[in-house]
Amino acid sequence: MLNFILNGLPFSTDEGINILELLKIKNINPQGIAIAINQEVIPKIDWENIMIHNNDNIIIITATAGG
Repeated sequence: MLNFILNGLPFSTDEGINILELLKIKNINPQGIAIAINQEVIPKIDWENIMIHNNDNIIIITATAGG
């Protein structure tokens, strides 16, 4: 079992998933979001190649319109 923090809350899932698979599990549309793992922003081009590890701290930020 894989345990990590997602947007400040504990989250568990099967081991061996990448960022895109996490987005599918959480039913999150990958358009208009940014992702940081352990305070490092991950470029969208790398999402398929970056694996999630135990104790990672993942933040998903959704862009909003307005100002």
